[in-house]
Amino acid sequence: MRNKAGYLLSFAGAKSLSVFFSFSIMAMFVFITRTASAEMHAKPGNECSPCHTCEKPTKEEPCLKKCLRPEMKDADKRFTESQSAPDVILIDKMSELYMPVVFPHRLHAAMEAMSDGCEICHHHETTTAEKPQPCSACHGEFTQPGNLWKPGLRGAYHRQCLSCHRDWSGSTDCIKCHEEREPGQPIEAKMDLSDITGKLHPNVEEPDKLIYRTPGLEEGMLVTFNHKEHVQVFGKRCVDCHRQENCNRCHNRNGDAPKPVRDDPHQDCASCHAVDGDCSQCHMKMESPGFDHGKRSGFVLKSYHEGVACKACHPNTTTYKGLQRTCSSCHAADWSPTNFDHAKSGKITLDENHAGTDCAGCHPNGMGAPINCEACHEKTFVYPEKSPGAPVGAPAPQPPAPPQP
Repeated sequence: MRNKAGYLLSFAGAKSLSVFFSFSIMAMFVFITRTASAEMHAKPGNECSPCHTCEKPTKEEPCLKKCLRPEMKDADKRFTESQSAPDVILIDKMSELYMPVVFPHRLHAAMEAMSDGCEICHHHETTTAEKPQPCSACHGEFTQPGNLWKPGLRGAYHRQCLSCHRDWSGSTDCIKCHEEREPGQPIEAKMDLSDITGKLHPNVEEPDKLIYRTPGLEEGMLVTFNHKEHVQVFGKRCVDCHRQENCNRCHNRNGDAPKPVRDDPHQDCASCHAVDGDCSQCHMKMESPGFDHGKRSGFVLKSYHEGVACKACHPNTTTYKGLQRTCSSCHAADWSPTNFDHAKSGKITLDENHAGTDCAGCHPNGMGAPINCEACHEKTFVYPEKSPGAPVGAPAPQPPAPPQP
């Protein structure tokens, strides 16, 4: 019983001693902080704005910025040429696990006025530095024991990036910046420097389609915008539709992206599509399956037109309009059977037995009618199982192997 009581007294004493030392350390920290703060406030000519975000800070509401070294408060005056900053920096310190992180440095430098300036990242530059130093100049690979104020390079990167992205986007998932790397996968980073609002910007995940519900219409409430189709089929770039848009269209410090209200809700679509008053072309009862050239224009694309880019027939891509259905509207008027390239338009390279045959010999009823092979071949000849040549793009036929002895 005595040993147990002694143990309890020893434990209580140790706990009290631990609490005493904890309060002592906290008091020392507060003392040092207050002393440094007093020295900063005592210097003549110091303004409030380098440390405080509000005009009149108080004890109850100090509205302090992140603590910076005193010599960095003029960093924005020294590092003012954002155009001279590197365009893109690739951070590949963990290349064995992840693809390089694409950091659009110039884009961040151009937005320095939206946060705490250049010093939010370059917080330990000397007053004599002509250009910012890389993070690795001060931060080693690992955090040094006993110096938690200076984290290792990995910790410095993550602390600086997450401190802003947590406020702006709210997402701190690793995959937002780090793309997992498969074993043996080449180390490369993809970035589109101009295709997002015409400015330097990291790649943005494109939606396949967007479906809008339009209120106020009893019928045809759904409007389907096939985003992927506009990019892959019609060759649209982001800047073709997203012009002069502010960053806060997608980025909002206070939550979800704002919903911009337009005076004319048809303005975005009408820049390419003719709005003729027929609402049913866009406003439907159900989701639209996508663009069908035959249904929308009455001109069905066959094999010789399916692979042709839209701009080849519609050079004015600002507004797509119907074309005349005569061949001469796209092809040269002096076309004749002698300059017809069967491999290009018919997708078949004619063999030597068919190369000299008149077109009407195989196409007696015109181009769109079924092929007539019986004029020359027996009824057992079936087209296209037995074609008059090799399909374009197919491997050349190989001679049969000689019989084995």
